[in-house]
Parts: sequence; structure tokens; C-alpha cells
Amino acid sequence: MFIKERADVKQLINPAVALMNRLPMLYKFSLISILFLLPIGGLSWLVMTELNRSVATMTRGVEGLEQLHHIDRLVDASMDYRDYRAPAVIKNESAIKTLSDKAASEITSVLDTLTAQTRSFDVSGAWADQVEGLKSDWQDLRADDNYQTNFDPQFKYFQEFVQKALALLPATIETSGLGQGASRENLLILGLIRETLPEARSVIGQARSYGMFALVEGQVGYALSESFNEIYDGLTNRSSLLSPALTFAADASPALASQSGNALEKVDESLLNVRELLDVNIITPMRLEMTWQEYDSRISASLASYGELKDAAFDVIGTNLNARLEQEVSQRRLIVVALIVVLLFVVYLYIGFFMSVRTAINRFSEAARKVAAGDMTTRISLDNRDELGELTGEFNNMTDRMADLIRSVGQTTSEVDQQAARVKDTAAANSDAVARQMAESGQINEAMNQMVEAVNEVTESAHRVADSATAAEQDTETGRGVVSDTVETINRLATEISGAVDVINRVSADSDNISQVLVEIKAIAGQTNLLALNAAIEAAARANTAVVLRLLPTKYALCPSAPTSLPKKSKA
Repeated sequence: MFIKERADVKQLINPAVALMNRLPMLYKFSLISILFLLPIGGLSWLVMTELNRSVATMTRGVEGLEQLHHIDRLVDASMDYRDYRAPAVIKNESAIKTLSDKAASEITSVLDTLTAQTRSFDVSGAWADQVEGLKSDWQDLRADDNYQTNFDPQFKYFQEFVQKALALLPATIETSGLGQGASRENLLILGLIRETLPEARSVIGQARSYGMFALVEGQVGYALSESFNEIYDGLTNRSSLLSPALTFAADASPALASQSGNALEKVDESLLNVRELLDVNIITPMRLEMTWQEYDSRISASLASYGELKDAAFDVIGTNLNARLEQEVSQRRLIVVALIVVLLFVVYLYIGFFMSVRTAINRFSEAARKVAAGDMTTRISLDNRDELGELTGEFNNMTDRMADLIRSVGQTTSEVDQQAARVKDTAAANSDAVARQMAESGQINEAMNQMVEAVNEVTESAHRVADSATAAEQDTETGRGVVSDTVETINRLATEISGAVDVINRVSADSDNISQVLVEIKAIAGQTNLLALNAAIEAAARANTAVVLRLLPTKYALCPSAPTSLPKKSKA
């Protein structure tokens, strides 16, 4: 199983190995660099994009907070305009109209500020369209107050614009991203600005507007009594909701509690104070004696704490956003510097790695060329402690072993030359010995030839004797037998001499290989020559003597007058 997995892995890697084997070193490193740096660049781009997005979100949040402050002023001014305009239109009270015109100027100023330029956080333009729609509604509202016969519909008529202005608060928060990734402190404070405080202030504004109308009217009619009861209940209910929200915000944001001073307490008590003011001076009395100016002054004093609290809230949120923005910018700067340092360090190490490998390869190539040229003392000097260092050590060991081998071969060659010289001398001596042997062999051959000639002469003599014996056989049967024996003896002698000739010929053929026994051969050859010659002579002599001895009795038997003594041997 393991072998199969290794085979699969090797088969999978083979295309990459084949590609790398075909590319030059520069192209290999370039390809690896591109494939290595592209993901790092992509990741860096993603990180930078995310950081820029976070910084842009915080920047939009800071800008959105500024616009939210304007929207909050617009909401307060809209509520003031509603609170003053409704009784001013119904009662046609010029002093109240003056207060409503002052609120109208504030609304117009804020709307002009909001529409003066394009906001960066409003990418889609929906927020600007909403502001433009609100401005158009405001212009329509200012052009026609749309007088109502009763106060309640008149108040609700102006309340519609307030609702549109209130809708800008969450729209601004969502569009600018103030609520995205905000801390718990900011979320709670934004909740106060977006819902809690505007709703509480709206109830107080309703109590102010209705109360001013009743005070201007001088009485609380039957139609208004139900409205005042609802306002009273609304102040009570809203107070029960406002107090916990303020407590949570103060606990979550000590900075808000410290910067707002006693505004938190005043806002917390404002609903109950207004409820008491409304109950004591409008709902309970049978006769309304408080002037609307005093009533408005006391209500405005309670609402002033809302402005202080919201100013403190905007300051805290702004401080938190700026601190977080600075943190994001610092973090982005730090990450950018870190990425640049890491990339530079990686590129530096990569260049170092490339130069190290390239230097090693160049030195190996140069050393290989020197070795190919015959310089076996070449060594590579590298300080690498990696595989290239190990390869360098092995290469140096190889050249050292090759140099030692060459030195050993040189010594062996010298010894072989010396041995060759000695062999040459020995060969020359052997050649001289062979020459001498050949000369002696020639002498032996000459002697053998002489011996053969002598044997031939003896044979011819024997044949002549045989012929004489044959002739004598005609004279006697006894002589024929003697001649026959003589012939057989001569034939055996000839056979023996022929065998001796063959032996001598074989000795002559083998004389090249027996140089060490040349002297003995020469001596033996000489003795053999003499012995053979003597043996031949002696044999011939014996044969002649035997023939003569065999023939004489017959001859003398046939000639009785022959002498009894043997004749002397003729010199011929």
C-alpha cells in the first residue's frame, strides 16, 4: 500500500519534474517567484482591501456622525416648529408664530447644510434623495400651513414632517455604517440618540404644544381632556422606559456620565417633572392661571438637558470613533509596514537563495570544466551547510580520490615501464639464445644429414651385399639363408636408423622451446651422431663379417684346394 502511494505521488510529480528539468535556472526561479509572490500579493491585496474598507467605514462613520448631529438638530427644530406652529396657526398668536419661525429658520439652515454637498458614505444616493424629499416636503409645508379647525388634527399635520425627519436618524446611522462593528458603548449611545431621547422629547413636545394651546385658550375643553390624559399616560410610560435606557448607557459609558454632568439626572427626571407640571397647572385646576410663556419656559428648561446630554453623547461617540479610526489607521500602517518588511525580507532571502544556488552551480561547472581538462587537483570552496555543502564535500572527495588514483596509476606505469625494459632485455637475451639455438640446431641438422648419408651409404652397401648374397644364393641354399638373415638384420637397422632420424627431427622442431637444455641437446646430439655412426659401421662390419663367414665354408667346400686360413681384409 505504501509503495503504491509512493508510486502515485511520484507519477503525480513527474510532470512538474519534467518541466523543471527543461527550464534554465533563471526561468525556474522566475516561475517559482511568480507563483510564490502572486498569492502573497493577492493575500496582501485582500488584507489591504479589508483594512482600507475598515478605515473607510470608520471614516464614513465619522462623517455620518457629523451628519447625524445635523439630523438631530433638524429633528429638534422640527419638533419645536410642530410644538409652536400648531397653536400659533389655531390661535393666530403672533408671539408663538415668532418662535415657530425661529425653528423654521433652523430647519431651513440644517436642510441647506445637508444638501450642500455629496456625502462619501452615501454611495447609492438614497440618503441624499431622502434628504431632498424631506426638503421638498418642508418647502411645501412652509408654503401652506393647511389650517385645521381642531387642534389635534393640526398637531398631527405638523407631526407628519417630524416623523419624516425622525426617519432620517436610522437611515443616517445605517447608511454611514455607524452601527456596523460599533462597540457596546456606542451602540447604547446611538440607541439613545435614535429612539429613546427623540421619543421622550416628542412626548414632552406634545405636552408643551397642547399645554400652550390650553393656556392660550384659557381652558381645557372636553375634546382636549382625553388628549391630556393620553399625554399624561404617555409621559408615565415613556419615563419607565427612559430611566433603564439611561442607566444602561451610563453604566456602559463612564465617559458619557462624566461629560454630561447632571444632564443624565435631569433627563431622567424630565418626563416626571413635565407630567407634574402638566397635571398641576393644566389638567387638575379648574381655572388655568399660568401663562403660556412661563409654561413654555419651564418645558424648554427641561428640554435643555436633552441638548446637553446629546451633545455629550455625540462627543463620546466622536471620541470613540476617532480613537478607533486612529487605531485602524495605525493598524493599517503597521500591517502595511509589516507586509512590506516581510515581502522585502522574503525577496531578500529569495535573492540570497538564488545567488547561493547560482554561485554553487557556477563553481561546480567551473570545477567540472577543470576536471575535464585534466586538472584533478580542483577543489570547490563553499561555506554552505546544506545539501549543496554535502555535494561540495563529496565532489572534493571525488577529485582527491581521482588524484590519488592518477598518482597510483603513474607509479604503476613507471613500474610497468621498468618491467617492460627488463622484459625487453630478457627478450633480447632470449632472442640471442634462440639465435644460438637455431645455429646449433642447424649444426645438428647438418650432422644428422651426414649421419643419414652415412646410413644411406651403409644401406647401399647392404643392398650391394644383399645382391651379392642373392647371387651367392644361387650357388647354395645355405648362403641364401645367411643372406636372408643379413637382409633382415639390415632392414631392422634401417628401421632403427629411420626412427632415430624421426627423433632427431622432432628434437629439431622442439629446440625453440628448450633453450635451457640446449647444451645437453648439443652434447647428446654429438654423442648420438658418433654412436649412430659407430653403430652403423659396427653393424655393417658385423654383417660383412657374418656374410663372409657364412660364405667361406661353402666356397671352400666347393673348392677343396682352398687355403684353410681366412684371407686378410682388403684396404679397399
